[in-house]
Amino acid sequence: MKDIKKKIRQLEKLRTVPAKKALIPLLEQYLKDNAGDICAWYRLACCNDFLGRELKAEPCYAKVYKGWHALPGKERPGFFVGYGSTLRNNKKLAQAAKVLREGVKHFPSNPELRIFLALALYSAGDFKSSARELFRACGGLPPSCVNGYDRAIAYYVKTLK
Repeated sequence: MKDIKKKIRQLEKLRTVPAKKALIPLLEQYLKDNAGDICAWYRLACCNDFLGRELKAEPCYAKVYKGWHALPGKERPGFFVGYGSTLRNNKKLAQAAKVLREGVKHFPSNPELRIFLALALYSAGDFKSSARELFRACGGLPPSCVNGYDRAIAYYVKTLK
C-alpha cells in the first residue's frame, strides 16, 4: 500500500495526460481497500475530468458530494466547479445548476463558481439568469480587473430581471 501511495503522490504533481492516465488505475486500486477516502475519490474524478471522461468522472464526484467537507479547504470550491461542470457536460443541467448554486452559497466570493453556474443556466436556456450570474462574477473581481467599472457592473446586477 505504501508503494501505491508513493506512486500516487508522485503522479499527482504532474499535470500531463500520461500522468493522469497512469494515476487512474492506481487510484482505483487504492480505493478498493479505502472506499471511504473522499480525497482519493476527488482525485479520481479530477483525473477523469482532466481527460475529458465526464461520464466516468460523474460517479466519483457523486461519492465526494456526500462528504465534500472532508476535502482540504482550498479544494472545496474546485470540487463544486468540477462536479457542476461535469453534470453540465453530461446534459444534467438542472442538477448542475443545483450543485453550482450550493457552491456559490458556501463560497460566494468565488467568481469561478458563478461563471460555471452562468454556463449551466445558459445551456438550460435561462439567458437572463446566466447574464446575472456573469455580472455578479465580474462584480466579485478585484477593481483592478474591471478597470473601475465596478459601479456599472453593480448597476446591471441590480437591474437585470
